[in-house]
Amino acid sequence: LFSLYSIFSYFTLFYSIFNFLNFLQTPKLDTNLISLTSTTTIVIIDVIFQIFFLSFIFMIQHSVMSSRVWKNFWVLTKLQPIERSTFILITAFVFEFIIKLWRPSNIVIWNILKFKTYLNNLFWFFAFVAFLQSFFIDHFELTGLKQTFSTNSTQNENLNDFKKHVRHPVFLSLLFILWCTPIMTLDRLVFASILTIYSIFSHSLDQQAVTSAYHQLNNNYYYLLERYHPAGSL
Repeated sequence: LFSLYSIFSYFTLFYSIFNFLNFLQTPKLDTNLISLTSTTTIVIIDVIFQIFFLSFIFMIQHSVMSSRVWKNFWVLTKLQPIERSTFILITAFVFEFIIKLWRPSNIVIWNILKFKTYLNNLFWFFAFVAFLQSFFIDHFELTGLKQTFSTNSTQNENLNDFKKHVRHPVFLSLLFILWCTPIMTLDRLVFASILTIYSIFSHSLDQQAVTSAYHQLNNNYYYLLERYHPAGSL
């Protein structure tokens, strides 16, 4: 059952990711496009609030399901092999939820249709690069398949540490996907800005954790050196 569940989660995730990428790449716009300067403040606030709400759902889901409390729950219930599959399945549902609730805005920030083909090709190129980059980490562990098909369901601790303390390899590709569009509308701009700030902020916290861990290891090293080799201490 765990294996079937992980397979279902895997294909559901890729179906929803493709839908979401297609949604971002081909926004449903009204023919009556307007500039930001000719838009009322109320309309702008409404768009910002709507996208902030949708982005907040995405960020909360990722933050909660990456927390230690959430992970301990799966350990206590002895359902740890499907923890990652559950994470990606709910992520897929969140993507579909965002698509359904997203109300496209016709407020245009930039419009460079003469580069449409070039930018759309770049968009899908970086989406493919992000997919390939997942294999450099561990694609099947990231997507939950390895945990249910492997006889040893314990997650790779090195991978966990890597994901916690180092900028995610798809970060740069994600930025290109968010910002690479021939028509940047206000809703898309707000969404791209929020996720970019969220990603950078998360990375800065990870960098602090790495620095702290480095200093702690360095202090432990010198403590042991002085204790067991006083003459050779530096």
